[in-house]
Amino acid sequence: MLTRTTRSLLPLLLAVAGAAGCGGGTAPAATAEPAGSTTTSPTTSPTTYATPTDSAADQALSDLAGARGADVVSLDPATPDQPALAALVTDEGTAATLELLHWERSGWVADATLDLPEPVLAEHEGGAVQWRHLTQDLWSDVVVHLQGGTLHSGVDAVVASHYGGEWSLVPREGVEEGEGSPVLLGNPLFDDGAVFVTRASAGGEVVAQYWRFDTTTGAWGEQPGPSVG
Repeated sequence: MLTRTTRSLLPLLLAVAGAAGCGGGTAPAATAEPAGSTTTSPTTSPTTYATPTDSAADQALSDLAGARGADVVSLDPATPDQPALAALVTDEGTAATLELLHWERSGWVADATLDLPEPVLAEHEGGAVQWRHLTQDLWSDVVVHLQGGTLHSGVDAVVASHYGGEWSLVPREGVEEGEGSPVLLGNPLFDDGAVFVTRASAGGEVVAQYWRFDTTTGAWGEQPGPSVG
């Protein structure tokens, strides 16, 4: 079971913005949302969920992962607003898939299987799969870290969200054909809030972009960056 990262990344975000500013670039950015704050989601549920206590739940998930040949298994416990969630990632070396499940009564129910744009980078600190609340939906979002990144030891990522009632990979706004995968986030940094930063290397400089989920488009919308004195 994964434990959410609670360490604030704000000093890192400001450092990134400062690096971009020193290079003559303008770091876009956002007003960070206080950790733990939430907004109303269109996917409300009258059901109060409980974490399965029977060890059979863990065994059932282990058996299912074995049957799928999953390389990564991650579990997010139930809350009053969501059932227990599970993510299985199968990495075949040239392609990878993400399967999402929820616990219902006495078994795991498969909700969706999504193709990932790159193989999984399982060695990422904190695990290849992490659970966060980036879209502020009642159900947790799944962050999957992938091989790639333009920075030294860079890592890309995608985010799967249940926003709107079904799982999908969240795209970035304004990504046109020929600009790479619209769902891929380059070298992202996350904290416990809803705003995150992506980074790219351009001409030896780090260019930072800040993003927040736009409920009107269902995509990541670019935000202005923090002011650097």
